[in-house]
Amino acid sequence: MPKSFPWVPVIALILVNGLWGFSFPLVKVLNEMSDVHFGVPLHHESTVFRVLVSAWMIATRFTLALGIMCIVWNSLVRRAKPREWLAGFYIGAMFYCGLVLQVIGLASIPASRSGFLTSLTAVFTPLFGAWIFRKYPSKWMVLGIALAVLGVVILTGLVVRTPSGFGLAPDAADRWTLGDTLTT
Repeated sequence: MPKSFPWVPVIALILVNGLWGFSFPLVKVLNEMSDVHFGVPLHHESTVFRVLVSAWMIATRFTLALGIMCIVWNSLVRRAKPREWLAGFYIGAMFYCGLVLQVIGLASIPASRSGFLTSLTAVFTPLFGAWIFRKYPSKWMVLGIALAVLGVVILTGLVVRTPSGFGLAPDAADRWTLGDTLTT
């Protein structure tokens, strides 16, 4: 890329993050619309129903992405070897399962909380890297991890202001829902 356009990658990153963030409220609305469409009272759907609707939504997204990829990168798709397709299938299947769990979780928590909890992969990635490579993270990474965890604690309401300062919410265990667990 020419040096005269140093801002293009930054703009692209902002755009991708915006689209990623927009997907959470969009999927939340799609969850609620499917409940209305099939006559299911809010928060009373069966687990099987939620899994099927979630799987359908994610399968539709994956199919659209595959179609776009085949159009935009046609020569790359045609050159791919069977081994690469198989590796992509396995990675995609794991990603698919994670997304289905995330969509199921979105049925019981706000989209903003789901997005924030999902972004904690930025916390777990350096921790797993430190564990696998047996190398301690830098002090800045530790500070970032601590701030991210603090943000989750505040966002989920696990810590509240008390007359004597701050403490665990009396119903802290109840505040962490199944949706929180599925989206993390």
